[in-house]
Amino acid sequence: MRSLYSMMVKKSAWLLFSVFFPFCVHAFELNGAGAAELRYIEVPAASSYVLAPVKARPSRLIVEPDDGRAPFLDAIKSASTSITLTTYQLSDPQIVSALKEARQRGVKVRFQYNYYSFADYTTDPNGWAVGQLTGAGAEARPGQKYFLVTHEKAMVVDNSTAFVMGLNFAKSYFSGTRDFGYVTSDPVLVGEITRFFEADWTGVQAVPAAGALAWSPVNARAKMTALVNNARGTLDIYNELALDKKMLAAMCAAAGRGVKVRFINAAAHPKEDGKEDPNKPGREQLAAAGVRVKVITSPFIHAKAILADNGTAAAKAYIGSGNFSAVSFDRNRELGVITSEKQVLDPLQKVFDQDWAR
Repeated sequence: MRSLYSMMVKKSAWLLFSVFFPFCVHAFELNGAGAAELRYIEVPAASSYVLAPVKARPSRLIVEPDDGRAPFLDAIKSASTSITLTTYQLSDPQIVSALKEARQRGVKVRFQYNYYSFADYTTDPNGWAVGQLTGAGAEARPGQKYFLVTHEKAMVVDNSTAFVMGLNFAKSYFSGTRDFGYVTSDPVLVGEITRFFEADWTGVQAVPAAGALAWSPVNARAKMTALVNNARGTLDIYNELALDKKMLAAMCAAAGRGVKVRFINAAAHPKEDGKEDPNKPGREQLAAAGVRVKVITSPFIHAKAILADNGTAAAKAYIGSGNFSAVSFDRNRELGVITSEKQVLDPLQKVFDQDWAR
């Protein structure tokens, strides 16, 4: 099977661009009592990210476990100048090996990872990868402490190609987990993801500018809820969780106004077998309101996607890392993209229909 990344670059045209982002930022710092305070920082009126020459290519959907590691390994192996990665968990040996090889050939590799919410774990899930990468000369930092969880999954290669993902770079996500990724060379999106990486890396929080990106804890709740509220015909939704009261209410309201809503949800997490399913009350609420609900146990549903009104001029989809929980919307660092690209929406619809038929 040809890799997704190689198909993306087949037809191309060279271009060089600079993206300018006027923005203000604010930072959190500890006061004398050890509490986080918000302080505003003056920055130049415009910050410029000059992106390297890239081959123009359309955005693509990555489907897991179908596509496996190939899209990511191909991108990492193609890197010539830089790779930035933000993720909740990095532990897959093949991905780590590819990142090490990239660093060894001179690519600047920086890795931001979740740390503070793992404090009670016996073993840090990212500890091995951090050791491997820093030992090879890469830079690694924990996500900022003012996020409850660094749950964003994003990678930028050579400041020209961005991956926005729901999946972690761990073995199970390439074998038994339903998840999605979005690949783009759009300079506005690549530039903003790069800008946010730099802000989180240095401890300042950038203000979103790109309308297509949904950032938690800033604007993801509003954007994802609007996608549900604006649906008029159909809503097909994947999410691992069904906990957030406001999102559940929006889905119920959509069904109440005649939208055909289908929701694919995860059962109890595999690591929590034997425990009561925390999603059950939310599913019951949705079903009572007329939402069609399906629980899938294999593959495990880790996907976070919303597909609205596909097949119409108003069709849009969200793909990203955001769960339907108050923590995810309001306290975590999360990232998703909202797109109307047919070459992304149609494959997403196909996979959803296949999973619905299971």
